[in-house]
Amino acid sequence: LGLSVLLGLGLIAALFALASQHRGANETIRVPEGDFKPTGVTKPVPGAVGYNASSATVGNGHWCQIGMPKSDWNLTQRLQCKAAPQLRVKSLTYNLEWWKLFGQKKGNGGSAGRLIAESSRVEPYDLMAFQECNDVQRVLADAEHAGMVNSRGYRILGPLDPFTGAVALAWLDTKWKAMMFGITGVAEDAPSEWWGERYVAWVRLQHRQTGATLLFLNHHGPLPVHAPGGLCGPDATAFQLLRVIGYHAKPGDAVLLLGDFNANATSATVSRLAKHLEQAYEGKKYGGVDHFFTKCAEVAERHNLGRGGSDHEALSVVFKVR
Repeated sequence: LGLSVLLGLGLIAALFALASQHRGANETIRVPEGDFKPTGVTKPVPGAVGYNASSATVGNGHWCQIGMPKSDWNLTQRLQCKAAPQLRVKSLTYNLEWWKLFGQKKGNGGSAGRLIAESSRVEPYDLMAFQECNDVQRVLADAEHAGMVNSRGYRILGPLDPFTGAVALAWLDTKWKAMMFGITGVAEDAPSEWWGERYVAWVRLQHRQTGATLLFLNHHGPLPVHAPGGLCGPDATAFQLLRVIGYHAKPGDAVLLLGDFNANATSATVSRLAKHLEQAYEGKKYGGVDHFFTKCAEVAERHNLGRGGSDHEALSVVFKVR
């Protein structure tokens, strides 16, 4: 089958999976509240902080073209960050290298799940972001087999497809209620190393006990790594991500943006994001392409957990949010 046919079949299968809900007491609930519509960014949701674009554009001539933010667009001011963060939020980002770890190595004896289980024994993860992940439930099942006691307490979103849309989120539903969610196209690989469109998966959550809110995002960036930004370039990729944040975050929210950006710490993609978000942590593999960015949150702990059979490191950050 041609790549376009495979992509189409993968998208149909992914959407069918996302459209189903598992109601059994011992099963992970796959879809959050509401209707899932994987669409592009068109306008801010009511009450969002917004994204003020100037007339100057980047990525010109391509679908990912976008206006640069105006010089007076200030995310900190618009989010109205509150003082004295208190609530601990434990997060994970992990590129699973699915094709090899689960394809060729058949899960490698559950090594990725074991890493997650061992690193969550004392304190469970609130939020997990996976890239190159074709089946979150498989990963959580491996973690449960390795002793993770709350593996069935998560809700999950994604993947959109088993290729460049293999981004997925998991959040602890017993602590966090999903308010809004989606998977949005923000970039595309360059022709020199093309696999497809690149996405950011996101969910706006409310803490069930305190009422604290946050926007949690997971991005897998465009190729190639040696020239980050893909088809539309690093500026467009960064601004597309910022627009997704601006269109869905609301005043008082913390923002946590995680993932494998396919862009290292010295790249233009990272430097553009760092003008509006704080860099919280980065990995070491491939020059440091795995990142945590935040706004209206503080870092309490950082941990490099090793690879667990993947070619990327699993990284964990404990944030304090307001």
